[in-house]
Amino acid sequence: MFTMDGRVRYSEVGADGRIRLDAIVNYLQDCVMLHSEGVGRGVYRDASLGGFWLMASWQIEILRAPRYHEEIKIGTNPYEFRGVFGGRNVQILDAEGAQLVRANSIWVYVNSDTGAPARVPKDEAEAYTHFADRIDMEYMPRKITLPDGMRECAPIPVTQELIDTNRHVNNCGYVRVAMEAAEYYGLPKTLRVEYKQAAVMGNDFCPEIYRDERHCVVELHGRDKTPFAVVEFIF
Repeated sequence: MFTMDGRVRYSEVGADGRIRLDAIVNYLQDCVMLHSEGVGRGVYRDASLGGFWLMASWQIEILRAPRYHEEIKIGTNPYEFRGVFGGRNVQILDAEGAQLVRANSIWVYVNSDTGAPARVPKDEAEAYTHFADRIDMEYMPRKITLPDGMRECAPIPVTQELIDTNRHVNNCGYVRVAMEAAEYYGLPKTLRVEYKQAAVMGNDFCPEIYRDERHCVVELHGRDKTPFAVVEFIF
């Protein structure tokens, strides 16, 4: 397992001193990105490699939220490349090695020339040396079913702070927008995100929301109904 050490910063916690949901997502994403950098498949990868990865989904389970100044270790490993998809687990552990957060992520390999999903090349798979079995958790479907009775909310514009080096909204940005739209800033038991199409500057998110005692589902689409992402908070 590829790992990085961390300590929960004051800027990452809420009023209760526990880490915020968006900070958890960022820790998981950063660990994945650093692993990819380490094997030469990072943000500024060699163009001759012919492809890159886009995230298709997150499933993040929070067992215990670490608190301000707590030492943590974040670890990741891919467990499967099949067709155009790659599966990767990520975990956050405490100083004693106990699991605090566990996650599954699905990624799509995209051909740089065509912009279309492509079968993962052999040399791409071989670059990742930290393969392991899938961690023990309930693996939920990649796609999130939209419930009946969703209600429209006020549009939220894409702002510069949401944009990353790919010049589209960062993976965590969709979670942050969904939290704002739903006015939900707590820590769910499980967070699921299904990514559909990248939003860019000039787009507006037009959220539709469903909420009951069990979960909250937020669909983020554009003014022209282009689907960007679906976010589900399971309480």
